[in-house]
Amino acid sequence: MGYPDLDSSVALVEAMQDLGVDAIEIGVPFSDPVADGPTIQRTTDHALSQGVNLRRCLEALRATSSHENCARVLFSYLNPLLAYGLGPLTESLPDAGVGAVLVTDLVPEEAGEWIGCAADGGIETCFLVAPTSSEARLRLVAEATTGFVYTVSTLGVTGVRTALDAAARETVGRVRAVTDAPVAVGFGIRGPEDVRAVRAFSDGVVIGSALMNAIADATTPDAVVDRARRFLEPVLEAAHR
Repeated sequence: MGYPDLDSSVALVEAMQDLGVDAIEIGVPFSDPVADGPTIQRTTDHALSQGVNLRRCLEALRATSSHENCARVLFSYLNPLLAYGLGPLTESLPDAGVGAVLVTDLVPEEAGEWIGCAADGGIETCFLVAPTSSEARLRLVAEATTGFVYTVSTLGVTGVRTALDAAARETVGRVRAVTDAPVAVGFGIRGPEDVRAVRAFSDGVVIGSALMNAIADATTPDAVVDRARRFLEPVLEAAHR
């Protein structure tokens, strides 16, 4: 949220809902996005320079109409959640239409307080796994997850790649062996071709950096929506056929 500005972010959320996406990743700007590549770092820095934080993100989302067929998933690092307060956050999320949270830098071994607060507030929890995740870690994630499991397609940070790591299919298979939770694949998804490949073995595909690149030169909400539509329409066709 907050790139290129909050008004454009709100317009983009509403446009994606109208397009029929299944879920929207609501990214919270953070000063040290260690899991993210150049594109998300750039957009995050831009949002922070405008004073966008978690509180302002939720205020902006409350001004939008949520769709029952489109989930909103908050993606954040832990520090912004702690600064807001875990209990107050889970009370605020439903009013913003958010039903699930993935805390990028929170591992299940250290997530007890967050898991408890989320459960009390009726918020689903999601966790990341990677090709290097051990069987023990996969089981911990399976036990802690009440939403979906985010499977990192390849090692490294977020961002568009020239090819998806073949390990993604194997990782998804390992996840499915320990949980019935939905499995989504992200990191490096470029467009329709990647979506068609990944949907063959996963329940969902996450696109972040490629969408941000698609709207990079837009300076008004209308321009953001126009560029996003042109990028997302073939992606959604690939996902739903």
